[in-house]
Amino acid sequence: MSRTDSTRVTTELDGRGHPVLRFEHHYDHDVEEVWWALTGDADPVPDESVVEAEAPHLLVCTAGDDVIRWDLRPDGDAARVLLTLIVADPTRRPLMAANCHAALAQIGDALDGVPPATTFDQLVEHYARALPAA
Repeated sequence: MSRTDSTRVTTELDGRGHPVLRFEHHYDHDVEEVWWALTGDADPVPDESVVEAEAPHLLVCTAGDDVIRWDLRPDGDAARVLLTLIVADPTRRPLMAANCHAALAQIGDALDGVPPATTFDQLVEHYARALPAA
């Protein structure tokens, strides 16, 4: 099942004091299928600039001053995705966390052929409560 309720999220600060959010998610689809959903049919990071791409395992983008890194790894017949986000403006953490969560959900929904289970506004509210204060 590709639903994002199985997504693990961790937070820390990088060497410059910027928040780093890490989302780890497992999909019951192989790496190539997840890569296709990430780069072919889904738009996980609007207004992105691709910095590095090594299909089907690595995609690094910038969105403004934020850095988004997608690492896709085989996990048997499935895929494990580690999505790392470095947020330049700590006040935007809930919004950016919701964007990442929504992207993971969008990929899973595209792969599973189901409609979205959670609205973006619900995700922003969730992360505003869940993330530690900046």
